[in-house]
Amino acid sequence: MKKMVVNLTKLQSWHENLKNFSLTEWDAKILLVEIMTNNIIPPSKFARFSDLYFGGVYDQTLWALR
Repeated sequence: MKKMVVNLTKLQSWHENLKNFSLTEWDAKILLVEIMTNNIIPPSKFARFSDLYFGGVYDQTLWALR
């Protein structure tokens, strides 16, 4: 159980740090293609990404892709 708590804490920290990982527009587009073609995120999430990216509220970080 202690090991699981440590691992979850690390995961939470990694997830929070996505806010600090900036993406250029080109990087975001390449990442999106890779995500979709490798089935990392289901196509149902594309609408969320599209809203963020094309709707003007995309903050250009990996956090926005969560």
